[in-house]
Amino acid sequence: MKGEIYLVEVKWWGDPLGPGEISQQHLVRVYHRGHARGIFVSYSGYTSASMKICVEALQRTVVVLCELREFVDLLEKEIDLREFFDKKVEAAIIDKKPFHRPITS
Repeated sequence: MKGEIYLVEVKWWGDPLGPGEISQQHLVRVYHRGHARGIFVSYSGYTSASMKICVEALQRTVVVLCELREFVDLLEKEIDLREFFDKKVEAAIIDKKPFHRPITS
């Protein structure tokens, strides 16, 4: 993660985010920033269709999906933020898993 540029978007919605919220808004911004990567944080999670869009997006750039609950766990367990994101980015790049949970509740 060090030395890379990430665009971050956070949504506090009641329903899981669908492909429109991911691809038409955030991914378009990431794609138009050259070598930028994307992080999306959702309070309500993601639909399977939106996750599929992000798997496809990994062919062009790094996309990481997070849930707000992961940050709460991160703070409660006093886990290093860089370590957390390094594991998520590694899973996105190596395993093509944009939504990886390195912390289990």
